[in-house]
Amino acid sequence: MIGGRLGRHPRLAQEVAHLVSERKAALLPERCIRLYQQQGSGEERFAAMLQRLGIDNVIETLTSES
Repeated sequence: MIGGRLGRHPRLAQEVAHLVSERKAALLPERCIRLYQQQGSGEERFAAMLQRLGIDNVIETLTSES
């Protein structure tokens, strides 16, 4: 799950991958960190980056085979 948050403007998280192997699931956190390092700007929060890039585009990037 990715993109959920609480607070003044809550948002439900979306599923990144459904029924994937243990190996693929273990790679997702590392891919999230790498994406944030590459695409995050300044002190931007992870959720703000997801919204800016588009959650569907981020999910596609995280689950691509490359």
